[in-house]
Amino acid sequence: PGRRAEDGTPRLVVGHDTVMASADSPDEIGAGLTLSSMVKEIQGLKDKFKREDLDSPSPFADLEKATVLQECRIFSDSRIVTEAPRKCSQLITKLLHIVTQGDSMSSSEVTDVFFGVTKLFQSSDALLRRMVYFFIK
Repeated sequence: PGRRAEDGTPRLVVGHDTVMASADSPDEIGAGLTLSSMVKEIQGLKDKFKREDLDSPSPFADLEKATVLQECRIFSDSRIVTEAPRKCSQLITKLLHIVTQGDSMSSSEVTDVFFGVTKLFQSSDALLRRMVYFFIK
C-alpha cells in the first residue's frame, strides 16, 4: 500500500529520475512524472516568460542622464525627502540604471549625486534608507 501523510493525502516519493505520488491504488496517483518531462515543462515556461519580457519595454529605456541628474536636486529639499520618499527611491533606481548601463559621469556629477544621496539619510522611511545604503555600496 501507498504511504499517506498524517492528513490522509498521498505523499510524494522521489526516485532516481521519477517523481510519483504514493497512494493506495494506481487510479489515485495517475502517471509518474519523469525528471526529463519536468525539465521540458520548466524550459517551456521559461521560454514563454522570456517572450513576454521581450514584448514589454523597459520603463528605463529612454532615460537621459542629464534629466535624471536634474531631478536629483530634490534630494536637497528636506520637505520632499520626508513627504515623498517613494519619489526619492525611484530617482535612486534611475541613477542605478544609468550607472549599470555604463554611462560615465564627471567627477563633479559624481560628487553632487553622492552628497545629494547622503542627504536622504534624513528620511525615517526604511525602504528609502535601504536604497541609500544600496546606492552608496
